[in-house]
Amino acid sequence: MMVCFKMMKKFINIILENSETHRFFNTQNPQKLAYYILEVQENSSAKDIKRSYLSLMKQFHPDQYTTANLRVQEKMSEKTKMINWAYHEIKKVTNLK
Repeated sequence: MMVCFKMMKKFINIILENSETHRFFNTQNPQKLAYYILEVQENSSAKDIKRSYLSLMKQFHPDQYTTANLRVQEKMSEKTKMINWAYHEIKKVTNLK
């Protein structure tokens, strides 16, 4: 139960407090937003980017929250979509495999 609470706290800090995300959207720079979502630096190696992507997908995947209420599952689904978008955005710019 404590692990779920810690994950939810991190999720709330990342998603629901959208001031940083809005700042990135306003600058029209999708690559910076993608790096921000994956929680990596722009000069990170492909291995670090992929590791972060897999870690975040494992942490926020909706299947991890099957016993949670519907709102939590929807938020986790949104977060998973954002992580997936960010990874593919970085993949387009760089030569990740």
